[in-house]
Amino acid sequence: MSEVSLIDPIAAMIAYLKSKSALTDVVGDRIAAKHRYGVAWDKSEAGLVVRAQGGEDETYLPATRPTFEFEGYADNTLDAINIYLALDEIADECKRASVVTPQGSALIYYMVRVGQLRLYYDVGLEMDYSFIAYNTMINKE
Repeated sequence: MSEVSLIDPIAAMIAYLKSKSALTDVVGDRIAAKHRYGVAWDKSEAGLVVRAQGGEDETYLPATRPTFEFEGYADNTLDAINIYLALDEIADECKRASVVTPQGSALIYYMVRVGQLRLYYDVGLEMDYSFIAYNTMINKE
């Protein structure tokens, strides 16, 4: 088994995003793999859900290339768009970013947008949310 399995890519991405004020200025510390609305998050506060979908192992490096899907929840469309704008700014700056996770240090090599921004409304939560995906490459540092 390769060292890739020792780094949780979702934990690495969440730690990276929580270190970026462009995003935390909008969502605070409400960045998680599952939304916590109705449990720990208030619907009046914006939040970001981070999910990894699939991915491939890199042939020549001990790395994985997951596609991350981000859902930026807010009580209005404009704030949901602002979450996307913050993510896009962070993605543009992401070049071999080092981040500490519970499993050790990880490198996030890049974040490349896949597709365009989508805007939705979650009827159950009664909240707007933006959806965007990025291809990434992550490995143990």
